[in-house]
Amino acid sequence: MKRSVIPLLLIIASIALCRIDYQPVSGELLDYWNNGYQSDFPKVYDFDPGNLPTGICELRMTGIEIEMDSLDIYLLGIAADTDIPYLLATGGYRGEHNFAKSYARYDEEEDRICLSFQMPFSARYCQGCYRWNIEERKLVFLEYITADPSLDAMERIDTLLAEGSIAEAIDELNNIFYPGNYYSSDEMIARLLRSINRVAGDAEAEGNFEEAVSLFGELADFLHTDREWYTAFTDSLDYVSCNFAEYMNLNEYAMIMNNYAYYLEQTDYYEKSLTVLRKVLDLQPDRMVAHLNIADVLWKLDARVESEEHYSIYVDMMTGRELTHQIPAYVHERLAQLHAVTVTGDDAGRISAGPVEGMEFAHIPSGHFLMGSPSSEEGHDVDEGPQHRVEISAFELMTTEVTQGMWTEVMGTDLRCYRDLVNPEWALSGEGYYYPMYFISWNDCQKFIAVLNSLDSAHIYRLPTEAEWEYACRAGTNTAYYWADSPSLQLADSYCWNEDNSDGAAHPVAQKEANRWGLYDMSGNLSEWCEDAQHDSYSGAPFDGSVWTGRGDSLRIYRCGNWYFEILHCRSAERDYSNPFNRFSNIGFRVARVERTPEMVVKVFVDAYKNSNGYLLISFMPTEFSDEISGAIEQVMENTENTVSVFASLGIDIAEEEVEYLTVGDLITLALNLDDFFPAISSDAIEIGDAVIDGKTATVPIIIDGSMQELKLINEDGCWMMVNSF
Repeated sequence: MKRSVIPLLLIIASIALCRIDYQPVSGELLDYWNNGYQSDFPKVYDFDPGNLPTGICELRMTGIEIEMDSLDIYLLGIAADTDIPYLLATGGYRGEHNFAKSYARYDEEEDRICLSFQMPFSARYCQGCYRWNIEERKLVFLEYITADPSLDAMERIDTLLAEGSIAEAIDELNNIFYPGNYYSSDEMIARLLRSINRVAGDAEAEGNFEEAVSLFGELADFLHTDREWYTAFTDSLDYVSCNFAEYMNLNEYAMIMNNYAYYLEQTDYYEKSLTVLRKVLDLQPDRMVAHLNIADVLWKLDARVESEEHYSIYVDMMTGRELTHQIPAYVHERLAQLHAVTVTGDDAGRISAGPVEGMEFAHIPSGHFLMGSPSSEEGHDVDEGPQHRVEISAFELMTTEVTQGMWTEVMGTDLRCYRDLVNPEWALSGEGYYYPMYFISWNDCQKFIAVLNSLDSAHIYRLPTEAEWEYACRAGTNTAYYWADSPSLQLADSYCWNEDNSDGAAHPVAQKEANRWGLYDMSGNLSEWCEDAQHDSYSGAPFDGSVWTGRGDSLRIYRCGNWYFEILHCRSAERDYSNPFNRFSNIGFRVARVERTPEMVVKVFVDAYKNSNGYLLISFMPTEFSDEISGAIEQVMENTENTVSVFASLGIDIAEEEVEYLTVGDLITLALNLDDFFPAISSDAIEIGDAVIDGKTATVPIIIDGSMQELKLINEDGCWMMVNSF
C-alpha cells in the first residue's frame, strides 16, 4: 500500500546520511544473523558509544564454529535507526566454549574486549580477550582464560550477603559468575534476592525508600540483561531451562516482588511499580496485598475504573477472611467516592422537541455512575454484576416511551398490525394515541429509528445503550429504585406501573411522577429495548457507556420492569433479554439522540453495523444517508486528530503518520471489520449497489477492486444473513 513507501525511503535516506564505512554482513554470517537467537549475538557492554564508528550505535560479537573448540570471531556494528549489522572486525578463537551462553564486555583499563563462554549449570567459564585494531579491522588475540570459582569464594560471598554487603557481594559474583545468565547462577540469585529484600526492608523501616529501590537496581546491574529479574518465573526465555524455583518458592518470590513494587510506588516510579504488580498478580491472582498496592498505584495514575476493580477485590477477600477491621480507612473513602454518582454536565432535564408531534427529549448530562447492583440488594441477580464505574457522555433521551400515536405517524401502521403478526386472537393490553407502543421487536425499533433519521438533519436517533439507559433511569441516585432503596409498594405507586397497581395492562404514558431528570415510566409500564447484545454478566463491559456489541443473531437487552412484573423487577439495575425478532405485550422502547456531527455519524453507523453484523446497513439505508456516511468519513479524515480519536473510540488503532495515506475505503474496511465478509480486501474503495429483494432472499451487487461480486442474503425472522462468501 502507498503508506509503506515512506518508511522505506526514510530507511534508505538514513543509511545514506550515516555514510557507514563498513560493509553489511553477507553470506553465512547474514543467514546466521537472520536465523539465530538474540543470545547468539551478545552486546559488548561498557563500550563508550562516543568511540564507535560513524553511524554505528552498538557493538555485538559472535562466533561460528569451524572445528572442535575453534571459532571464527566477528565484531558487528549495528547501524543507528535500523537493525542492519555491519562487519567491523574479525579474529580467531581456540579453547573450550559453549556457544549457547556467551557474554561480551569491554575492559577499559586493559583496552580489550573479552568474550566469555559459560559452562552449563556451573560457575566455570572460559574467555578470549582481544584488542580491536580499528585501522586494520582485526581482532588481535591477547589471552585465553579459564576460571572455576573455589568453595572459599562462595563462602566469602555468603558471608557478605549475610552482612547485607550487597555491592561487595555482587563485585565478588562478577568475578566468578557469568553475568546476564539465570541458568547457571539461579541458586546464587535466589540468595542475593533474599539478602536484598532483607536489607531493603531495613531501609524502608528508616523511611529510605530510594535506598530500597537502588538495592534491587544492584541486582539488575549484576544480571546485565535487558530482561528484568522479576520475569524469571514467567519469561520462558529466562526460565525454561533454569532451576530457580528449586531455591525459592513462588510465594516467597511473589512477596519479594510485591515489596519491590511498593518501594517503587513510594519513590513515585508508578509505571514501573504497575508493571511489577501485574507480574505479581499473574503469578498469584489471590495475593490480597498486591490488589491493594496495584489499586493505590492506579489511583495515583488516575486510572479510577481499574483502581476500583482492585479495591473491590481486596475488600471482598478481606471480608471473606473476616478481616474487615484491618481494611485501611482510605480504601472505604475512595470506594465511596468512586461509587458516588457524579454529574459533570449541566442542564439536566432540559426539554427539547422531537421531529414528531408529542415527542420530547430530556437532556442527559455527562457524568459517571456505578452500574449494576450489589449482591446485598434485594432482588439482585448475578447478571447485574460485577458493579463497575461507567463514564457517560451527554445525550438526549425521550421523556416517555414511544406512543402508539407516534408510531402510526412515523410508520403508517398501528398496534393491531403487530399484534396480528404474533397472534390475532390475543387481547390488547391498552390501546390509544397516548398508550405506549408494544408488540414491537428490537428489529421493528430499528426500522422506526431509520425513518426518524430521515426526518431530522440535526440529530442522529438510536436506541440508548444499556449503560446510558441505567444512568438516565437513576438520574443521579445510587439507590435500588430512583425514588428509594425500599421496595415499598406505597412509595412505588407514585412512580411506576407494576403488577400490584396496573390492573393487568399498560397505561397512557406520563401518568406517574417523573424521575429527577424529567423521564417518565423508567421503572414500569413497559420494559424497554436497548441497543446492546445480551451478556451473562458485566465482566468485560465497556467503561465509556458505548454499546456492547454482539453478532446479528444475538439476544438483545431490555431494561427494567413493566405492568406485568412485581416491584422487585422494577429496580434501576433490572435487566433481561430476548430474541431481536420477538414481540411482547409488555416491552416497548424510547429513543435517544445525539448531535449529527461527522464524527458521530461515523461512530453511530459503525456501532450499528457491528451490533447487527448480518445486516448490510449501507445497502438498505436511504441513499442520502449512505452518501452522508461517506461524506462524514471524508470530513473526519481531513483532521488527523479527529481521525485518530474517532477510530480509537471504535477500537481501531491508527497512527497519526498513517492518516494522510488512508483512503475512504481503508477506513470503511477498518471500521466495519469487513474481513468478516471479504477476507482479502485491498485499500480501494468498496462500491455497494442497491439490493434486489425477492421475498425472503436478496442479492447485493458489490464491486471490489473493479471486480463485480454478488452477495446473497436470506431473511430469517427479520434478520438478513449472508449465505455466500468470496
